Amino acid sequence: MNFFSYHLTDCRAFQCIVIFARCLWVLPLTYQPAVASTEAMIQRMDRLARRSNPVRNIFLSGLRDRMFAEQAAQATTQDKRMELMLQEAVEWLQAGASEKALEGFNAWEAMVRQVAPDLYEKNHYLLKFYQSICWIRVGEQENCLANHRGMLELTGGSTYKV
Repeated sequence: MNFFSYHLTDCRAFQCIVIFARCLWVLPLTYQPAVASTEAMIQRMDRLARRSNPVRNIFLSGLRDRMFAEQAAQATTQDKRMELMLQEAVEWLQAGASEKALEGFNAWEAMVRQVAPDLYEKNHYLLKFYQSICWIRVGEQENCLANHRGMLELTGGSTYKV
């Protein structure tokens, strides 16, 4: 036996790798998914989602935007309505509904220009920033739909075109 083969058989790291590789070979043949536990987890996640508070959960923008829309419709003052309209548009943007968010920002801009021009002047740059993010996202989505054949296609046709 030469030094190299002797060293490999005595090396603990090599032995661990061999054992691990043998386990991986047997794993697909013996693995059975735990259907009952998976179903229980799905039900638990569903219960948590239904009980979750959209105000406290940052991932529920889709619920918060509707909440702000309802509150804006019921607002008694213009100031409160404008505040809620802006929050609604930001939530639409965070939820990924770029076109709805853009409509919301445009409606807020039109209302604020009439009701409170000083507020518009103070928030003009932030508003334009949000509107530009909306336009970038809309452009990305349109470009993706127009120039891609599939989500995972990695051929030459999957590149951005300007």
